[in-house]
Amino acid sequence: MRAVTAIPGYACFGVFMGTFYGLVRSHAYLEEDGKTLLLQILSVFVPVLFHGTYDYVASVDIGYGEWAFFAMILVLFAISFLLVDRMSKNDRYFRTSRSNNIYIR
Repeated sequence: MRAVTAIPGYACFGVFMGTFYGLVRSHAYLEEDGKTLLLQILSVFVPVLFHGTYDYVASVDIGYGEWAFFAMILVLFAISFLLVDRMSKNDRYFRTSRSNNIYIR
């Protein structure tokens, strides 16, 4: 099961990293430095946490380990699909102001 879910799993981890990093970029354009630092930390910490949990659940040798791994994969994929859907619906373009090249919403 792990061999089949490894590549889609990495795609999910990339969704988490990309979501937070995209938020970092948008807050940087709006010059909200406090949120930028927190989101930078989350853009690394969240995928690492999920990857570590994925590896642990995949390698643990308990009675219902396969079912726990399968449930985690389903939850991971569901969250990834919801994040992509939510972020794409809320996506906005930043354009430059002609007068002073500041990015505005």
